[in-house]
Amino acid sequence: MKIRALAFKIGEAGKEIEIENGLRSFQEFVGGCIECPSIMKGAYDLVCNEEGLFTCKPNRHLPELQTMIRGDFFITKRDGKGGHASLDDMDIQALKIYERIALHPVVMLCD
Repeated sequence: MKIRALAFKIGEAGKEIEIENGLRSFQEFVGGCIECPSIMKGAYDLVCNEEGLFTCKPNRHLPELQTMIRGDFFITKRDGKGGHASLDDMDIQALKIYERIALHPVVMLCD
């Protein structure tokens, strides 16, 4: 089953996507093993590459987690059972605001 998520590729604004709700699809999107820290007081999961700090280019600075997210990532709703659920229109709207105020793009001056 596919779920609706908000994806953040390096150098791009957040974009709505549909992704298969499963480990393999998540790993394919982030390019490796996944890590899912919760954001916005536990309402959402940020699905990113677990080893991105060492293997991926910088994407966004996230003060809430006191870290830099590296590599492509996406955000889903938590389903309350340890899994992921589809975002609805209100979630997308809230996350677009969150993107503007809390997900700071990283600008690389050299590569």
